[in-house]
Amino acid sequence: MFTLVLPLMKVPLMTLIWKIYLLIYTATIDNDNPLPHWLSLDAITGEFSGRPGNNDVGLIQINLIATDKSFTSASDSFVLTVINANDSPRVVQPIPNQTVFEETSFLFTFDENTFTDDDIFDSLTYTMAIENYQIPPNKMQIV
Repeated sequence: MFTLVLPLMKVPLMTLIWKIYLLIYTATIDNDNPLPHWLSLDAITGEFSGRPGNNDVGLIQINLIATDKSFTSASDSFVLTVINANDSPRVVQPIPNQTVFEETSFLFTFDENTFTDDDIFDSLTYTMAIENYQIPPNKMQIV
């Protein structure tokens, strides 16, 4: 979860007594497009929050506008960088249990779509573990 809280402006107490001071915040991205679906802005507190996904990795230019009760405004922009986090591979097609008769050769090839990784530039490496070591590891190999 991503959260960015804008600092409150320091306003002298007397100013608050004599007039109500309120800013309303709005934000857009490039070309005045709305914020991405995963990012929201609380218009009163100025708090950004959201949870970007794997497809949101990259740079986002955010344009922030503060408008007062007289409808005058000031704006600024900043870049929000969404950094890729390594996603663990997932099982897509579970491997069914296998059976082999003793004293016979066993050959098994799992489907290439058995596992997937959401990180597009990751490559998968396969290893094999023998659960109870009844078969000597040197008698098995991954090809």
